[in-house]
Amino acid sequence: MLNPSDEREIQKRNFRYVQIDAIGVSISNVAAPFLPVFLTRLGASNFQVGLLTSMPGMTGLVLAIIVGRFLQTRRNIVPWYSVSRLLVISCFTMTGLFTFLLSKEYAVIATLAVWAFATLPQTALAVAFSVVMNAVAGPEGRYALLSRRWAIFGLTSVVMTFLVTRVIDLVEFPRNYEMMFFGLSIGGLISYYFSNRIKLPGSGFASARACSILIGLGFSPELFLLDPP
Repeated sequence: MLNPSDEREIQKRNFRYVQIDAIGVSISNVAAPFLPVFLTRLGASNFQVGLLTSMPGMTGLVLAIIVGRFLQTRRNIVPWYSVSRLLVISCFTMTGLFTFLLSKEYAVIATLAVWAFATLPQTALAVAFSVVMNAVAGPEGRYALLSRRWAIFGLTSVVMTFLVTRVIDLVEFPRNYEMMFFGLSIGGLISYYFSNRIKLPGSGFASARACSILIGLGFSPELFLLDPP
């Protein structure tokens, strides 16, 4: 049993880790708006581009409650949160790699396959995100925690988007997108390192089940982001 001073110190560290995690996530998420553009320039059809954006919602509708029940049985949800985040962001790396190795027509199919796989950890992430944030914030700190996280997320995104849009046209297509996907994936390692160090006072089992039900019914805006912030 921790004394109050130790609990406060853990909460402060968790708060800090969550904010640094936001920096890593926002760095990688800069690549997200470029994915539909990338597929279009590779020659993807309207249906294929639409499939890219609709797959997370479809997977969440089918699997969110099942995933939530599974996470409810885990004694520590933090590793599932951090690994799910890493798996989703690593799909940017895989996208760049397949584009480098395959011709354009096969690169489109490979990219869709990669992001179809990404919807699985993405669904787990959408459930775990709310549970972890609630546990880190405590009963009174959610507004402070998420408002600062959103501010950091927004600032980092603005700076990184400005830099990417200035640099991406200096290299010919598709090498420019490959380099962007590889480079921005570093945010996933930052996110994983710091989010995996979060220590929660409780398991949050009930919260995981409640969040999964809401997501399964379509009430979570986080599910329809490429990656919850």
